[in-house]
Formats: sequence, C-alpha cells, structure tokens
Amino acid sequence: MQFLPKGSNRFKKISTIAGFIWGIPLFLFSFFGIMGRAQIDVSGTILESSTLCEQPSNNRCVTNYTIQSDMDGSSIRYSAGPNDQSLNPPRGTFPSGTAIQKHRWSLKYSVNGKVVDDFPLVLYLIDGIVGLSLLLTGLIGSIYFIRKYGLGKLLSGESLD
Repeated sequence: MQFLPKGSNRFKKISTIAGFIWGIPLFLFSFFGIMGRAQIDVSGTILESSTLCEQPSNNRCVTNYTIQSDMDGSSIRYSAGPNDQSLNPPRGTFPSGTAIQKHRWSLKYSVNGKVVDDFPLVLYLIDGIVGLSLLLTGLIGSIYFIRKYGLGKLLSGESLD
C-alpha cells in the first residue's frame, strides 16, 4: 500500500530536513526553559531591588534583587528577567522584606511562606514532545535515505528517483 505518489522522495527529503530544522529549536527551547527554572537556588529576604528596562519602549525589564541569605546571612544577587524561568510576581517586583525560597530542581517557590506554582510546565512539555517527535522523524528519515541511496547521493542534491 503506497500513500504517497511515485516520485515523492523529494517530499520525504524535505520533511526529513524540516524535522531537524523545527525539532532542534523546539526541543532546546523546552529543555532550557525547564532547566533554567529548575537550577535556581535562592533562599533569603529581599533587601533591595532595582529594575532596568530596555529603551525606548520600557519593555523587557530585568529586576536585580539583593537578598540576605538564610544560610549564612551574606548578601547575594539574583536577577529576574522577562521570561518563564525567572521568579517574578504577577505585577511589579517583590518589595523589600519579602522572604523568598526556591530550592534547586523544584519548579515551585515560596513567597512569605505561600507556595507559588506559576511555571507553565504543560506548555513546555508539549513543546518538548513535539520537538522530540520532529527530531525522531528527521532521524528516521535520514537513516532511510542513507540506507537506500547512500550518503553521497543524498548530500549531492541529485534526483533520488
């Protein structure tokens, strides 16, 4: 049973390339988004904050926090950017005196003892699954073409019919 018409190797080759072109960025976006949030390890009380915004639109703001560590009382700096990875309140910035705790490898954090679970994990997982599926499609298509035609003919751009 043949679903594609004769001479459809061009379509298969294009879909294989498209699998890599779209699969790699989608998968990496998902992976680094989740890992970026998971690797944050902050525990302490906010002493001060300052926000810097990209001009002229004042968008893409980054807030730099000075936090007194719960562990040893030292001051640490944490920068929260305009992305899902950062620990950001829904509006504005965390005020001075706010107690914040975020443990490494957890996507949740707490603000003044209240647990905040605002990371869009489902979105990132769907994105990662789609990216991985496209990568596997590209990989399987590449193996098919290499086994059938050889690597030289595949890369040369010759007709595969």
